[in-house]
Amino acid sequence: MRCVKRVGEPLRSALLAAIPDALRLEIREVGPLDWLPARVFVELCEAIRIGAGPNGARAFWRQSLRDAIRHPFIQPLAHGALFLWGKTPTALVRRTPQAWQLVSRHCGALKAIESGEPSAITLRVEGLPAPCRKQGLLLMWEGGLLAQLDAVEHEGAVDTHAEQFSALGSADFIVGWKP
Repeated sequence: MRCVKRVGEPLRSALLAAIPDALRLEIREVGPLDWLPARVFVELCEAIRIGAGPNGARAFWRQSLRDAIRHPFIQPLAHGALFLWGKTPTALVRRTPQAWQLVSRHCGALKAIESGEPSAITLRVEGLPAPCRKQGLLLMWEGGLLAQLDAVEHEGAVDTHAEQFSALGSADFIVGWKP
């Protein structure tokens, strides 16, 4: 919610209007280190999609996750990835499954799959529970991967393959960039 409140107008008002009061209350009542049910995060992702539209939601999550990379909770993972594998998108995407494990429970698994090409990598989502299979969550991952490209100053794109998302809870995000 903090990220929503920091967004400029008119997007801020549109997002706040799209987030149900009951959802805001549920988020507000939880402490910063307490777990929220996955349903709450998925509902928030959906509200952001509804309030901002797909492109706006992707941009929102791109900025939000760009900020998260600098957060004390996630920053050590990002710095470790860059130290181990260099200042490349591959380094950050390879760490994304660990970050997902830190911030979620019972929300499927992420895998980084190297393609053998020096300027592409795939992030695969598998086993996402049925209640989490919402378009807003796909947009969150797309925005997050774009933020990772930004973090290492690479221009690129994310190509999402989600044909099995609704049925099986799986999707591939192919991240490509200019070398």
